[in-house]
Amino acid sequence: MASKLDSTSNESTNDKKNIEKASPSLAPRLISGSLGAIVTALAVTPLEVVKVRQQASLDLLLPREGVTKCSKGCGTFVLNNGLMECVLPKSCVPYFGKTFSNSSDKTAVTTMNSTKQSSSGTGILQMLKQIFKAEGIGGVYAGLRPTLVMSVPSTVLYFTAYDEIVCRLKAWNHEHNSPQTKDTMPLSPNKFDSIVVPIIGGSSARMLATAMTSPLELVRTRQAHAGTAGSLPKSTIRELQALIRESGPNGGILSLYRGLTPTLWRDVPFSAIYWLCLERFKLILQQRHDHKYDGLPLTPTDTASHAFLSGVLAGMIAAACTTPFDVVKTRKQVSINSLRELDQVVVCDHGGAVAHKSGGAPSDNFAKNGIFSNLGHIARTEGLNGLFRGNFTRMIKVAPACAIMITCYESGKKIME
Repeated sequence: MASKLDSTSNESTNDKKNIEKASPSLAPRLISGSLGAIVTALAVTPLEVVKVRQQASLDLLLPREGVTKCSKGCGTFVLNNGLMECVLPKSCVPYFGKTFSNSSDKTAVTTMNSTKQSSSGTGILQMLKQIFKAEGIGGVYAGLRPTLVMSVPSTVLYFTAYDEIVCRLKAWNHEHNSPQTKDTMPLSPNKFDSIVVPIIGGSSARMLATAMTSPLELVRTRQAHAGTAGSLPKSTIRELQALIRESGPNGGILSLYRGLTPTLWRDVPFSAIYWLCLERFKLILQQRHDHKYDGLPLTPTDTASHAFLSGVLAGMIAAACTTPFDVVKTRKQVSINSLRELDQVVVCDHGGAVAHKSGGAPSDNFAKNGIFSNLGHIARTEGLNGLFRGNFTRMIKVAPACAIMITCYESGKKIME
């Protein structure tokens, strides 16, 4: 009996040592996360640039009723570099100024023709070739530099936090849930590690990264709008102070997290589902490898291929499950922007006008309702098709970005260990 207890105790100690050994040091995580974020942005940004230009051409040929666009293309746009959405001033991308100042209807028509072909890879590649010939590599990666300023630190914090939380949870689990007490626990230590830990780790890491970077992203958004409204943007510190000092129910510290709720409802469940599926797929591939090669350790190539395949599948599943929240977030943002454009005069830095008031802003409760109220409204009026509108496109865009990021991160840690 004593020998049995000693053996189980030794197993628990060995498991704890293995967990501690598996925890990578900080430097490999920081370097791998940074490189992975940059590579992901380099791979995804050209596709996003094509989408932004297509949308700009549609706005040029099909202007919104009651809104006069600035002839020099002032305003802001959203660029998703595969890591996060960033609001940028149009003045930082030469394309908008060239398109609108030259009134190049011919260019817009050409872009719209490419838009019709965008469902196939041929249309996207053809448009990228046209951009490269006309503007070089700078046109293909227009707007990339300012997005990396926010997305790289946020991504590094997210992945580093996940690793740290997971390692600590596993160490706690194997310390408190010994083999002697496994019968009294609702989940065995192995199931706790494979199910509960990824969910808690992914959710917590995403909330931490978002809470740390959301105020800075809000400041950058306000600075971008200020630059297009005829006033000099404040410094980051002064902008933060101005937000905190604002009076009213939306003032104070909470004003730094304005608009955060829809983002969390989309990103936190996405992270929980993504890491749960990722760890499960990696475990399945690891078991198949061990069975085929009699327990030989993974090579860097094996690590990369397992991470890429797991990342693609996990990214697709997580994107599909959270598409309804993305639909609500997108419509809410569009609704808010529509009300703003039709309800106020926005002055550019050269004295033009981005939009002017035309009969007052329409009444739109979508911008004011909560997440679940909007989900219910879409479900009642449009059914499941409305809730999952754009699901396939989102899966195709999200899955490669997830796969590239996790492959670079895991491979980098493997090489530097």
